[in-house]
Amino acid sequence: MPKRVDPKSELVFRSAKPRAQPYLLADGNGLALRIRPNGARTWLLRYRRPSTGKENFLGLGPYPDVSLVDARKAAAIARGLVRDGTDPVEHKRIESATRRRAAEGAFRLAARKWLAFKRRADARC
Repeated sequence: MPKRVDPKSELVFRSAKPRAQPYLLADGNGLALRIRPNGARTWLLRYRRPSTGKENFLGLGPYPDVSLVDARKAAAIARGLVRDGTDPVEHKRIESATRRRAAEGAFRLAARKWLAFKRRADARC
């Protein structure tokens, strides 16, 4: 059975020092702060993939850019996805690809309008 970890305060994460090896400082419910030897800190969520049942990690962003409160909210959303049978990493990847495609589509539309405008201007000359 997993060890029960009580939620920690912001002060504990802020005052954590780097060690010779990377280590995790757990906050509970799978949320942890990974601290690397160079001092870099990243929020991670440990979860089990719904399709395979294998353990995986979801990066939630760097600390202090992503605060403890924001990391807890993001972890709760990701746990909800897992509960619904969706892999949060795959969901994040698909969402990113969708945003990228939408941005490319918007650029293409603007480029076509600009080219049409330039062609009309050249035809008048």
